[in-house]
Amino acid sequence: MEFKTLDFSIDGDIGVLTLRRPDVLNAFDIPMARELDALATELCLRPSARALIITGEGRGFCAGGDLGSFRQPLAQMEAHSLEITGHLHAAISNFSRMDIPTVAAVNGVAAGAGFALVCACDMAVAARSAVFLAAYTLAGLSPDLGLTHFLPRLVGLSVAKAILLTNRKIPAEEALRIGLVHEVVPDGESLAAALSSCELMLKGSSAAIGVTKRLLLEGRTAELGHQLASERTALATLSATQEAYDRCRRFVK
Repeated sequence: MEFKTLDFSIDGDIGVLTLRRPDVLNAFDIPMARELDALATELCLRPSARALIITGEGRGFCAGGDLGSFRQPLAQMEAHSLEITGHLHAAISNFSRMDIPTVAAVNGVAAGAGFALVCACDMAVAARSAVFLAAYTLAGLSPDLGLTHFLPRLVGLSVAKAILLTNRKIPAEEALRIGLVHEVVPDGESLAAALSSCELMLKGSSAAIGVTKRLLLEGRTAELGHQLASERTALATLSATQEAYDRCRRFVK
C-alpha cells in the first residue's frame, strides 16, 4: 500500500509504522486518519508482520488532531469531527483486535490523540525527553481514540481524571512510574528499544500472543467466572495445536 502521510516497512517479522507529518508534529488530519484506518484494516485482515511498532517522524510522536484543519465554518465542524474520529476509531479498534502486538516508540511529544494512540498500544517505550499531554479540554474538546477506556485501566481512575482534567504535562520518567510506558531510554533510542521488545515477544507463539491479547481485552469488563471459562477454553484449544505440543516438549527436555 502507498501512503502520503504514513510510512510502513517490514524489518524481518516486525512492521514499523511511522506517522509522517513532521511539520505539524505528525498531527492527524482527515487524509492521515483515512490512511491509518486503511493500514489497520489491512493488518487486521491480512497481517504481513508478527509485531507492529508505531512511531513518529522528526521531533514528535504525534501532537493529536491537527487543529488547523478545524478552521472551517462552524456548521461543518460536527461532520468534520465525525469523519476524522470515524477513521481513527476504526483504526484503534483494529489495532486492539488484531493478533499481532503493537508497541509505541514515543520519540517526542504525545498529545491529545497522539497520547490516546500510545495508550491504545499493547506496550510503549519512551525517549527520555518525551512528554505526554491530554490537552483536550484546553481546546474545548473531549477525549477520543478510546482514551477514556484505556487510560483508567493503565493508571487508575483517580490519576486518569487528574491527567485529563488538569492537562498537566507528564514527563517520561513519571509516565514510567505510573504505568503509561514500560521503558524509558535515551533520546534517539526509542525505536531500537521497541524493536528489542518485539524481538522478545516473537520468541513466543504468535497464536498464543493473539489469544492473550483477546483475553486481556475481554478481561477488562468480564466478571471472574466468565473470564475463567474463557481462559480455560483458550488454553485447551491452544494445547491441542502442534505448535504448543512441540513447544511444551522442548520445555521439559
